[in-house]
Amino acid sequence: MLIIRKFEDLANWLNENFYFEDGYVSYIKKIDESTVTLCIGFQVEGNYVAGTPKVLKEYSIIAKGVKNFENKFKHNPEHCIEGITHIETNCGLGIEIDLPQTVQIYCEEICVEEPRYIQKITKPWVSDNSLYAEVYGFELPKPVTWIEKLSKMGLVVSWRYGGSKIKLPEQVPYPDYSGWFLQETSKFPYTQFGVLIEHVQNNEVGFSISINKYDAETHLWVALTKVIAEFSNVEIHTGNCQLTGAQWINYLHSGELPY
Repeated sequence: MLIIRKFEDLANWLNENFYFEDGYVSYIKKIDESTVTLCIGFQVEGNYVAGTPKVLKEYSIIAKGVKNFENKFKHNPEHCIEGITHIETNCGLGIEIDLPQTVQIYCEEICVEEPRYIQKITKPWVSDNSLYAEVYGFELPKPVTWIEKLSKMGLVVSWRYGGSKIKLPEQVPYPDYSGWFLQETSKFPYTQFGVLIEHVQNNEVGFSISINKYDAETHLWVALTKVIAEFSNVEIHTGNCQLTGAQWINYLHSGELPY
C-alpha cells in the first residue's frame, strides 16, 4: 500500500496515472467524520467503440484526517470525470473531482491500494441529437427529395439557413447544402433553426451525411434518421455505436442495441 502525505508525492502519483482524465469514480463514501473511501479508475487498453474489449486500471483509496467533508452531493458512477486535480493547501493534502458535481477532499494522508486491472466490454450509448452516416451505392439526395420523403411520413417541412424564412428547394445549394436546416414549416414563426445538415458530400462510392438536432421536435429528428436508415446499404454512427440501417430502425422501435 502506498501512503501519501506530501503534496509532491500526490502530484507525482496523479501524474503517473494521467490525472485519471476521462476516468470514473465507482463509489465515494464517508466512513466516519474523518475518513473517506473511494474507488477510482481509468481505461488503459482498448478503445471506446461499443462492444469492444477494454482494460481498466482501478484503485481503492482511503483519505484519512479528512476535514470539512460533507456527504451532500450527486454521484453518477457512469459519469466520465474530467480528472482529479491536486489542490495546494497550507496543511495536508487536497484533491478535487467532478462527480459531475465538484467535490473537494482535504485530508492529512491518502492510502492507495495496489491497482486492479479489470477486463470489460465497452457499453454502447447513442446520441439523441447527433448522427453520421455513410451511404453506399446512391447519390446524395437533392433538397426536394428530403421534403418528399418526410412528407410520406406525414411531416410538412421546409429548408432554411439559420434564422431565415422558408427557402424553396431550388434555392438550396446542391450538392453541398452543409450548414442548412430542415424544419417543420409550422414551426418557422417561433424557431430559428431545425435539424442541421452539418456536412454532406458525394464521393466515389456514394455519399456521407452528418446531422444535428437544434430546436426541432424529436419526431422530426427521428423521421429524418429513419429516412437515412432506409437506404439499402448504409452505415450509421451515433454515440459510440456503428449500426446498419435495420439495426438503427430496430433501436428506434425497441430501444435494443445489438451489443
